[in-house]
Amino acid sequence: MKQSSLLRIQQREKAVQELKEAILSLTRSARAAAEESDCVFTELIRSVELKRFEVRELIKAQEKSAIDEAEQLLDAIQKDISELKSNQAKLEQLCQTDEPVRFLQPHRRSPTDPGLSFGPMMTALSDFKGLMQEVCQGGFVSIYERVRDVTIVGSENPPVQSNTTVTGPTGSASQMETSVSAAAAAPRDLNQTSNNLNPFLPSGPAKPIFAFSPFGTKLSSGTRQRHIRRPHFRRR
Repeated sequence: MKQSSLLRIQQREKAVQELKEAILSLTRSARAAAEESDCVFTELIRSVELKRFEVRELIKAQEKSAIDEAEQLLDAIQKDISELKSNQAKLEQLCQTDEPVRFLQPHRRSPTDPGLSFGPMMTALSDFKGLMQEVCQGGFVSIYERVRDVTIVGSENPPVQSNTTVTGPTGSASQMETSVSAAAAAPRDLNQTSNNLNPFLPSGPAKPIFAFSPFGTKLSSGTRQRHIRRPHFRRR
């Protein structure tokens, strides 16, 4: 029994050492994941800032081009007005002639649109904003689900039972039973409780916006319909 007790002690010490190594390994992995997350989001921020600058420059360039064309057309119209004023004598002669068609000059219409604005561009920009928010919401939900799946001690580990028999000096044996169980909280679903550290999830039970496959890809509408559980009624 002494050897059995020593063997159990060695097993517990080995389990303690393995747990310490697992904690250290997970700490290193979490630090590396946090650094990688910082790098990814920094690159995304830089990319969005670059696109913001490009769109702003595109708007300025289009504004300058449209104004230049309008100014050129304005100069042409002013020249036409000057020519019409210089032909005032011909117009007076036109009132005295029987064939006024000969003195009519061709009039060039200005292709202007009084309602011209950047309204459609602003609508497209608003649609792009909504699309980005939708993609970010679904992507962040997928990230949080996978982060919560990372655990050291899973709930599937059964409790470890330790039975030790100690023999006293009088030869009578007393049975001592020690139950050691590793308490492990199973990863909670994002749709059950809200995380105060997650600003992208509403308070209370969250309604899933996207359905994700095991690889994090968005399922099609047909696949989502097949995943819906339909109620079955029993026949009496």
